This record gives sequence, C-alpha cells and structure tokens, in this order.
Amino acid sequence: MIVQPTGEHLPIGVPSYLLVALANLGPKMFNVTKINGVLSDVLTGKVVANFTRRMYGDSLGPREQRSFRYSFVPSKKLLPGEYGMTFSAHYSNRDKEPFATLVYNETKLLVAGPPEPSDLPLLQGAIVAALLLAAAAMCTQIAPAKALQPAVDYTRAADEPSQWLPKNVDTLPRKKKTAAKKA
Repeated sequence: MIVQPTGEHLPIGVPSYLLVALANLGPKMFNVTKINGVLSDVLTGKVVANFTRRMYGDSLGPREQRSFRYSFVPSKKLLPGEYGMTFSAHYSNRDKEPFATLVYNETKLLVAGPPEPSDLPLLQGAIVAALLLAAAAMCTQIAPAKALQPAVDYTRAADEPSQWLPKNVDTLPRKKKTAAKKA
C-alpha cells in the first residue's frame, strides 16, 4: 500500500512511500534483494517511466514476515493524469535463484506538485534597492548646488569688528586669576 501521501492522488516531483509486507511461509530462508517499479500509460500499457530501484539485502527466515519501505518520486517531466503503477519485490534463495513477486499494481492519478521556489523575492529586493539608489543619485544631480561661504572672512581688515565678537571687545573687563593660598 502507498502510505504517504495519503489519498487517491500522488503529486508529481514529491517523494511518495510504498509499504511492502513480505511473509516467508516456506521452510527455506530468502534474501530480499531489491524493490523496483514502473509507471505505464493506462491506455496502451507502455512503460512511461522507471522508478529508482532500491537495494535491500535483508534476509527473511522461515515463517517470518517483514515490512519494507520503498520511496519513489514521480518525475517532474510527467504530465498530470492517470497512470498504471506496478512494483515488484525481488528475492533469492540460498542457491541464488532469483524470484520476483508483484506487490502493487494499481491505477493512480498523478497531480501537479507544489510550485518550484522562485527567486522572485530576492529579485524584487534588488530592484527596489536599485530604484532607491537611482533616486538618490538623481536628487544629488538635480538639486541646485549651494554656493559655499567661507567659514572665516579673510577679507575684513583687522580694525573692523567681527560678526562673531561683540563690539568693544577690548573694553570688556577681564577676570583676574587669584593665586592659591598657601596654608
């Protein structure tokens, strides 16, 4: 049975899982070697895709049973629609004689998987940053350049009063420094 995803539909490009339960009812030990599967066209029966085979190499003793989980991914190249799904378990005895058992043979509907993650948010961020830089560059080019005035007026004569100092600076009383008293 297909255990994940649950439901009747399988998404394309998303891992799915088949649970295979095998029971050895005979007196001899078997070695489970692999599980593989194919996807075929429902109308023609022609094989459309092979699933990756999974190698196991686990022994299955007499009167033992064991479950095997087989993962598969329907190819992103497939179109949504109904497909036949066939899976086989391969095993061998002590003499290395190969055996195969059909473990799953059903029709399943493949649906479109989730969309691919895009670089759109990253691209949008880059475009916004470029627009901000362009706007800043335009503002500096279009804004009128203000004439810089010198911080110090070197053109005034020494006897002219400064715009920063009050008039009659020489007549302001000065504080005298007092000497520290010695004890």
